[in-house]
Amino acid sequence: MFQNYLKIALRNLLKHKTYSLINISGLSIGLACSALIGLYVWDEWQYDRFHVRYDRIVRFVTDETSEGTTHYLATTPAPLTPAIRADFPEVEAVTRLYPYNAAVKFGENEFREPHFFFADPEAFQIFSFTSTEGSLNDFINPNAVVLTETTARRYFRDMNPVGQRILVDGTVELTVAGVIQDIPTQSHFTFDFLANIQSLKSVMGDWVLTSKKSWYWPPMYTYALLKEPSGLTSIENQLPLFAKKHLGDKDERTFHVQKLGDIYLHSNRENEIAPVSHIAYLYIFGTAAVLLLFIAAVNFTNLSTARAIRRAREVGVRKVLGAGRVQLLRQFLSESILFAAAAGIIAVVLIEILISEFNSLVGKSLEINSTWTVVCAFLVLVLAVGTLAGIYPAVFLSKFRPVAALHGRIHVFGPTRMINARSLLVFLQFTICIALIITTVAVNRQVEFIRNKNLGFNTEQVIVMPLRDEAVQKEFDAFKSHLASLPGIENVTVISNLPWEKGYYGFPIRAEGNLNERHDISTLMVESDFIRTMGMTLSEGRDFSSSKADEDNAFIVNETAVQKFGWKSAIGKSLSMHGGKGKVIGVVKDFHFQSLHHAVEPLVMTLSAQPYYRDYAVARLDGQHVPQSMQALQAAWREWSPGSVFEYFFLNEAFQKLYQKEMIVHGVFLGFAGLTILIACLGLFGLSAFSAENRTKEIGIRKVLGASVIGIVRLLSAEFLRIVVVSNMVAWPLAYIGVNRWLEDFAYRKELSVDVFLLAGLMTLSIAWITVSFQAFKAATANPVEALKYE
Repeated sequence: MFQNYLKIALRNLLKHKTYSLINISGLSIGLACSALIGLYVWDEWQYDRFHVRYDRIVRFVTDETSEGTTHYLATTPAPLTPAIRADFPEVEAVTRLYPYNAAVKFGENEFREPHFFFADPEAFQIFSFTSTEGSLNDFINPNAVVLTETTARRYFRDMNPVGQRILVDGTVELTVAGVIQDIPTQSHFTFDFLANIQSLKSVMGDWVLTSKKSWYWPPMYTYALLKEPSGLTSIENQLPLFAKKHLGDKDERTFHVQKLGDIYLHSNRENEIAPVSHIAYLYIFGTAAVLLLFIAAVNFTNLSTARAIRRAREVGVRKVLGAGRVQLLRQFLSESILFAAAAGIIAVVLIEILISEFNSLVGKSLEINSTWTVVCAFLVLVLAVGTLAGIYPAVFLSKFRPVAALHGRIHVFGPTRMINARSLLVFLQFTICIALIITTVAVNRQVEFIRNKNLGFNTEQVIVMPLRDEAVQKEFDAFKSHLASLPGIENVTVISNLPWEKGYYGFPIRAEGNLNERHDISTLMVESDFIRTMGMTLSEGRDFSSSKADEDNAFIVNETAVQKFGWKSAIGKSLSMHGGKGKVIGVVKDFHFQSLHHAVEPLVMTLSAQPYYRDYAVARLDGQHVPQSMQALQAAWREWSPGSVFEYFFLNEAFQKLYQKEMIVHGVFLGFAGLTILIACLGLFGLSAFSAENRTKEIGIRKVLGASVIGIVRLLSAEFLRIVVVSNMVAWPLAYIGVNRWLEDFAYRKELSVDVFLLAGLMTLSIAWITVSFQAFKAATANPVEALKYE
């Protein structure tokens, strides 16, 4: 029996090539794109789940409130870890993680290592890192370090790394205790080196882990392994008293506990250890994939039911010969699944062709055959699409009465066609299409707004160089003079940290006018010529200058800070910070050193009080001699800091990375909108062809009675255009709500305007009219004699 079904299905597939091509093309595109998005969503969902004790791992985080504003930080103070060990019996193990940008040397090999971490020995008890060489038990040694396999090969090639010694920052010697497998890509943090945190004292000083100062700096990441998952609630309830015990009543910091599984997709905290995603993007992509697949399935259903008249006699004959309804259902469902299987095979080919481009877009290394789970999920998807898309046509065809079917008295498009199932499906199809077009245009405009937004400074031709050599930090003025003399270098300055990555420093400040009120204001430590180097604009006063005697007590503030302090004019006003007092010498126009998700904060800039605040040298190039300038900078670096690696990045590239997720959304929606329109048009093309064919005799009679070609085209197009108009009326408010929710995440955004909706409406109406009119014109210009002969 099944063999007979298969033979008939193949015969129908080959006999009606255009119909088959439209159906299989739409389904294969829908399946391929949905599978790609499914791979992406699955990969994102799997983050951190490779840890064996995944359900018992938590992270401690900090909420820091100042003047009614709360900053939600992923970091915690260094002394928090021993305090947790002592105060919480619910905790089995706890560790700090501290990322560090280290210069590592072994023999002649020396590299700058941005993924050099420090941790407590309990890290290997908490996280599931697999040892391949050495013993992780030796990590208890204060000078121990563990490497990943790739890093070990890079430094030691075929040598046994265990027991070898590496030099960090030119002074600190560490011994390799072991090698672990590379950290899976589905981890919210990754490292190449993991050193015992006690060695951090040799790098930064004894104060770094236990002194009173270390309750404020440096910020670290604290992870714990609970004895039981239920211990999280108990710890959370105890944390308010715990904070008061260790910080005092006046400190406005509080601590909280976060599940490991909530970090990558559900965390919206500042100073994350690495960029994270958000669950909203998975919902967006997942919904888009389902909608695209739905549109493809709608095409199949619509074309199958519209084509029913072609198979009416076949159904009638089968029923006369004794076929029951169940048999007919089984036959037509088999055909549907066969179509879906053919589409699935083509989809796999499309995936193999497109996956490299898709990986480039989303920044991943996805594979269709990565796991049996993925393969089985795809097969189930194909089967489900074939069954669900085919069940309505199968039921529709199996209901035909034998006598009516044998006489061909089956009306696919009846007088109530505006409310029948096919019209409803076309309506849903175009509603989705229009909503996607509006969303795509809105996302595109927001991305363009981000790209073209005046940030208040010039990111082009600005190079940033991390300073790790203490001697260079101390002698920065001489180093700066040397760099400024190089060809193609316009200006040189320094900045204490990178606010777009880790936020600002925050220091308590008292301002003239109300010295009794303390403000926790974002602060940047800079050097002379900072304003000029960054291309900022002063609205009042002047830049820092190396020729002024009292510049150490000078401040530059932004316009938002002036409003915060309630000043009309800021020049000459007093500020107190760090126990010292100084005057405001300049007001800079507001600028965006963080992404446009964040509003501009009140900001105070001052000269670096200590050499260790001079973390990054910043140079502006003239743009005419960039290769020569880079060679000169590298030569100067070797001269001034022979023991360190020349490392740099361009500022404009750093700011582009802030919107990586938005760029992915933009690319995905742009592709999806185009494919959705294509699939919808394929379906509309096929449906309008069957509509015209079903009304062939009617068209012939109208032409004999004097109907014009334009009149017939208008008649055949009207039904579909009315559906598109109604689809616009429904899609507009839905898209408006969805886009506005997405835009709420931006402090600065391009608001939706009426022209976006009008553009989507005109586009879909035009596309639908062209698609339908082609078939209508073809039918209207046919010979009426042939039309009247049509059965």
